[in-house]
Amino acid sequence: MKNPDNINTPPDGLLVSVVTPVYNAAPFLRAAFDCLRRQTLQAWEWVVVDDGSTDGSSELLSQFSQSDPRIRLFCQPGYGNAKYARDHAIAESRAPFVVCLDADDKIDDNYLETLLRRQQQTDASIVYPQLLFTDSPSGNITTTLPEAGFDISKVYEGRQLIAFTVPDWRIGCNGGLYRREVFSRLSYPKRTEPVWMNSDEIDERYYLLAAQRVAFARTNYYYTIHGQSVTKKFSPKLFETLQTDLQLLDLTEQAFGRDSEEFRGAHRIAFNDWRLKQKQLLQHNEQLESAEPLVWQFLQQLFVRLDPRQLTLKERALYLNLFDFRALMFLRGMLVSPAYIVGKMVQRLFPRLYYQHFLRPSQARHQVAILSEAYKQAPSVDDYRPCVVCLFEGFHSGGGLVDRLRGIVSVWQVCKQCGVEFKVHFVHPFRLDDYLVPNAYDWRIGEQEIIHALANTEIIVADTLTDEPWERQWLFKQLSSKIPKRAHLQRHLYTNAAFCYDADFRGLFEELFQLETRLAAAVDAVQRQIGGDYITVSGRFGNLLDDFNEQNYGLPLPPAERQQLIAECEQQTLALHQQHPECKVVVCSDSVTFASSMSRYDFVFVVPGNVTHIDNDRQQSRDYYQKTFVDFFIIARARESYLLRSRGMLFSGFPYAAALLGSRQLKVIDF
Repeated sequence: MKNPDNINTPPDGLLVSVVTPVYNAAPFLRAAFDCLRRQTLQAWEWVVVDDGSTDGSSELLSQFSQSDPRIRLFCQPGYGNAKYARDHAIAESRAPFVVCLDADDKIDDNYLETLLRRQQQTDASIVYPQLLFTDSPSGNITTTLPEAGFDISKVYEGRQLIAFTVPDWRIGCNGGLYRREVFSRLSYPKRTEPVWMNSDEIDERYYLLAAQRVAFARTNYYYTIHGQSVTKKFSPKLFETLQTDLQLLDLTEQAFGRDSEEFRGAHRIAFNDWRLKQKQLLQHNEQLESAEPLVWQFLQQLFVRLDPRQLTLKERALYLNLFDFRALMFLRGMLVSPAYIVGKMVQRLFPRLYYQHFLRPSQARHQVAILSEAYKQAPSVDDYRPCVVCLFEGFHSGGGLVDRLRGIVSVWQVCKQCGVEFKVHFVHPFRLDDYLVPNAYDWRIGEQEIIHALANTEIIVADTLTDEPWERQWLFKQLSSKIPKRAHLQRHLYTNAAFCYDADFRGLFEELFQLETRLAAAVDAVQRQIGGDYITVSGRFGNLLDDFNEQNYGLPLPPAERQQLIAECEQQTLALHQQHPECKVVVCSDSVTFASSMSRYDFVFVVPGNVTHIDNDRQQSRDYYQKTFVDFFIIARARESYLLRSRGMLFSGFPYAAALLGSRQLKVIDF
């Protein structure tokens, strides 16, 4: 089909780049592709970035691209945020105009033509469609933007339209057509702020501030609301909106001033979100796990910024003019969840009692309930293998590599003492036997032997929460009493228990595991590259340096403080080298930034490969995770192993377990 008349076409014939981030969107991709093929304007390319999908999305898109060369597919590791994939797609786009289309949304058949025609009539930097919110699967339209009474025939200065986005969106910004240079000039990742949930809403306001001319067109973008939307499910990630609230306050204060309607509107957004997140914290605290301290930090940060003078009298009355955050949370807790407040009081006064009688039973019940939902669809069977199985299938957060391995070894310790058959089913996000294979005891179990029927299984969740010695022994007693019981069932263990550290960890580990041939060759190759004796230096930064996909442990440091922390860690590493001048220093860290900084020294060796966190990454490739295993066994074979720890840095179980495997104690350097 040729391009419609009256639309100026560049020499290469390409007018619009449609960009789409994809993660596990296979059920929707055919409909999105069909929407594009039906367009009255055909001078488009579809730039799709797959963010580590595991449902066959990439394979399906590859099939589409074979039938239509206008489809350009790019794949990247799973970053868990659509913005990274969308920005990647924009960077790969080639047309003078860009349209963002989410994988589960739809557009009218004349959509691209209408937007382009309106752009050429108005010379606008941005042209917005009419946005229709549709429920899935009914297809009923619930809201239409721009709202009634808004004049879409006018051309606006972008700055004027900010007021129509606070406190509520009265114009729709999804699916707009942009001059490509708008994105390249104002790409939000170039700013210093981390990328949070809903960061695209902050981006949009920056685009509006910079746009001299913004127009609207009479064509429809159908935004689909369904149960798979991230905003429909509770998770710690929802609390990231508190950070985008702060960013919106910054934006409106800097651009319009504290006395502006825009700032007051942003304030109302922040205040109402703050109230909502308090309620969610109190109602869903069992699901927050290690993220709870960061959630409190987010709430506290926003509380400090809230100014009652910017709110209505009714809003001020809701919280007594916001006189004290802790007092307000106490009052709120007594209204929403008295059990939470009682639990927190017990936690402060009697921490072990709180752990054993409040937190542990509550979290275990919650996790068992979630897992039971995944088991409900499986039919009961008559013939199955009663045994104890450690499972890692993706139904339950298994933690990092060492969390999983220590859980396996701990359960083996109990099963061995009780004379109970023990198996491991580790298939997510990779197969464990791609790296470690049975040694003295065969722990493998066939895929077909795993039974998920609730009638034939018992689900046991026994996660470590504190790493205190008393907790390890408490868990040991709990599992020692549970595992021998109900021997007629297949007992499924979901655990990262660490009591194996108090026993013969190395002996138990080596009874279960030996290195798979390819991993053994890789470890030996690295040792040859090191070329002699070596020590290892580890650093557990989490996301302090803003280069690791683990946001549950605090916010990134400001850039100047990051550089200071790297310099201090570097000094400690140099001092260790002076203590062991005959040894190379192998740096093993979750921070690529720190490892790269150290690699400039000729006495430093960094194992090549991907820095990963297997509980957050979604890759299915064996090679992707190999460095993690190689690092582990390199630490185990070192002469000495050290862990650097300073402000904000965490104790790491990774080098601790590796050193135990090498019959040594990890030496922690606090500075």
